[in-house]
Amino acid sequence: MIDAKLSGIYLPYTRANLVRLGMPEKQEINFVDVSDHMRFKYLISVDGWTAAWMRPNWIMASNSLLIKQ
Repeated sequence: MIDAKLSGIYLPYTRANLVRLGMPEKQEINFVDVSDHMRFKYLISVDGWTAAWMRPNWIMASNSLLIKQ
């Protein structure tokens, strides 16, 4: 099971879309610091519209396993 979260929810139109899609509770998701990510054994790096190329570098330097699509 993967406990995945959405990013970019600070944008007003994204919050409105979450309500429209029937997920109003997802509006309360906050930014998580990299140090919090490093607590996990497995970390996923998914390409998207952000700078996804930066994430694998610090994942490989951590004690976590990188899962890349």
